[in-house]
Amino acid sequence: MKTTTGGGFAVLALLGGLLSASTAIAQDHTMRISLDTGANSSRVIWVQKFADAVESRSNGRIDTQVFHSGQLFRDVDVPKAIRQGNVQMGVPGSWQLGGFDPRMNMFQLPVMYGRSADVVHELVDGPLGQNLAKSIGERLGVEVIGNWLDLDAGSVFTTTKKIETHGDFSGLTIRFPGGAAIEEKLKVLGAVPVRVPFPDVPMGLQRGNFQGLVSTANTVVSAKLWESGIKYGYLEANSRDQFIPMVSKDFWSGLPDDLKQIVTEEWSKMIPLAREDVLLQAGKDAETLKQNGVELVEPSESEIAATREILMQKQEEITKTLGIEADFVKSVSAALGESQ
Repeated sequence: MKTTTGGGFAVLALLGGLLSASTAIAQDHTMRISLDTGANSSRVIWVQKFADAVESRSNGRIDTQVFHSGQLFRDVDVPKAIRQGNVQMGVPGSWQLGGFDPRMNMFQLPVMYGRSADVVHELVDGPLGQNLAKSIGERLGVEVIGNWLDLDAGSVFTTTKKIETHGDFSGLTIRFPGGAAIEEKLKVLGAVPVRVPFPDVPMGLQRGNFQGLVSTANTVVSAKLWESGIKYGYLEANSRDQFIPMVSKDFWSGLPDDLKQIVTEEWSKMIPLAREDVLLQAGKDAETLKQNGVELVEPSESEIAATREILMQKQEEITKTLGIEADFVKSVSAALGESQ
């Protein structure tokens, strides 16, 4: 009897252990994703598609929750929140990571002016970008899970004067969102830069406090700035900043290998589609601007090269302002086929 009873307890114990192990293997992992742009922004739309794919493919073992419009954190606070484990994932902008690694400000360098999306992708997807991702991971204590998302190219939009060449910037007061590099580049071109929070832009344009702004076509469309006097757009691609996908180390280390594979593979699948969509959306935004009376100018390759050459005169100074090491700038220039 004791043997039987003992055997019964042994069987129950064994079954209990197996059930516990099975439960542990199949347990859910919650992945909250913090973004501060609106629900209709390209970044939120594509991150949501990624999140849905992860949850579906993992059969719910990863419960993904996307919070947009800064419901959890502003992007500037996301790296710290991820590091502290207060949120599992975020996709902050490269400009918000410069305080952790100044090299993330590379997209504001004069040598990057006017570069195409394909050129930027080749740069950030290659060894230089991969090394940066590794550095960010180590410095922040996060895991960068794949290639980076595009922000729409920066341009200049004006009210009273059409810009057709770099010489047309002279004398214009141009609003910029912040950043010493943007300010310095505007000065080099003869403009008068003024830093103005975006909520104050429509009224500032209407009052003539400034005659233009550095922004993206999508932002101008979203805010309907033609109603505030915008008549012209100069599509120069003055910068092509990126969004960096990162998850917390604790969350990542807690995932079994098969779930890690799902996360990285689904992100990898999404990236080319999202990048293509940004370019398609830029075309749609351009059409919307034209339909609302905004005249657009796309500078020629020779004009872009001429402007870049002028800006390069301040590259060393801007490099120091951004805190980027000179050797890294040389690496960027070499990767772009430029001499220093």
